[in-house]
Amino acid sequence: MADTTSDVDSGDGEEWVILPPKGAIQVPEGRQFTGPSRSTYVKFQLQFSFRAASCRAHLKKKKADIEETKLDQSINPQNQSLLFLLPTELRLNIYEHLLSIPTSRGAVKIAPRPSHGKDPVTLAILLTCRRALAEAEEIFYSVNRFSIDPPTSFLDTLGARRLSAITKLELVVGQPSSMLIGLKQLHCLPNLGSLHVRRTVGLRYQNVSAWAVMAPQLIAEIWKMESLSDIRFGSPGTNSLEESDSAHMKRLSEIDQKLCSVAPKRS
Repeated sequence: MADTTSDVDSGDGEEWVILPPKGAIQVPEGRQFTGPSRSTYVKFQLQFSFRAASCRAHLKKKKADIEETKLDQSINPQNQSLLFLLPTELRLNIYEHLLSIPTSRGAVKIAPRPSHGKDPVTLAILLTCRRALAEAEEIFYSVNRFSIDPPTSFLDTLGARRLSAITKLELVVGQPSSMLIGLKQLHCLPNLGSLHVRRTVGLRYQNVSAWAVMAPQLIAEIWKMESLSDIRFGSPGTNSLEESDSAHMKRLSEIDQKLCSVAPKRS
């Protein structure tokens, strides 16, 4: 995240907002989560300066790293603030409470700002001063599960420190090729421990053969993610299953279990 106070490149960049999605997924321990139901959109604004061209991704990351360094070098202790007179542990608990975004599904949608022009709610604590930003932003990235649709330029806008803070993520995919693209983009997250994969296509319309063919490539990408220890899959619910759907569902479930078993077996 670039300096959240301003610095939005209006010529080449885009303004991003965080949109907790409409779906609702409950995830009992050890079980798959299920598909979407309605909920209210809550909007949080983050502003990022980035260029969309993938060939310039390394320049984006370099710029983000430089901005992080500049932030550390110019922090005012803010001794006049009552907040910073509190013990560090209490202050961190306050940040976590403020920056944990409640969503019915537990994943916060990252998307380019919608064109309808409604003003999003700002992450106010990060805009108060540089010290608050330095202390709180990593908490924001670590306590929330971000939901992205691959391919995405969102990760290219973050410096190394912010990328290291991300520990859980949701990939929204339609086909196995989308998941493969997404997994390749996640290698920049050294501390990613939990990954939810949410399919947008219902069970009846899933190309199970394509998932079976691409499973070895998906496993290879998952294996490269050393900190990953939990993977779960979810699909839109189906009201009524026909007899022919049972075999379809069983085969897809077997593929999912195979993919999910890669990370725990390595640890």
